[in-house]
Parts: sequence; structure tokens; C-alpha cells
Amino acid sequence: MASVQKELVATHFNNIIRLIHQVDRERVLWLRNVSFNTLRRLGVKRDVSKAIGKLPAGSDQCDLGSIRTWMDKVQPTDLVAVAQVVAIDATAVSRTG
Repeated sequence: MASVQKELVATHFNNIIRLIHQVDRERVLWLRNVSFNTLRRLGVKRDVSKAIGKLPAGSDQCDLGSIRTWMDKVQPTDLVAVAQVVAIDATAVSRTG
């Protein structure tokens, strides 16, 4: 059985990073909590050096529920997806302090 690609395509990943940089602090704190819990579940340490400081090209439309659903499906063997969660978490930490 073929494995399913779990990582986000670049466009979707960029949309999440844009969301972190542009929405109100409370939503970023919620996402930071979700990403931290995902990292704990995956057995991965938070790495704030992976924060993305630049606002990437993309859409300002992003659904927080879909982000959580995606994070819930990421497994430790999904290396690219895990790296994306680390970057999302680090960017959220960078934004909220």
C-alpha cells in the first residue's frame, strides 16, 4: 500500500505562516498551543531557531480547524511534515514572545 504524503504543499504552508504574522494574538496563541501539543505527541523538541520571520507570498485565507486536523494526522515518520510543524510552532512563538 502506498504511503500518503502528509506534508503541506508550499502554498498551504506559506498561508499558515502568513496567518501567524497577520492575525490577532489570541489566534496565534491558540495555534502555538496546538503546535506545541503536536510536537510533544511526536516526541520533538521546540526549536525557536526555525521561526520564519519573512512574510511569504500567499493567501490571507486560512482555516484554523483544518490546520489542527492536519497536525493531528502528522506522524513521527512524516519527516517533512514534522519539520513544517516545528517551523509553524517556532514562528508562533516568535510572534507571541
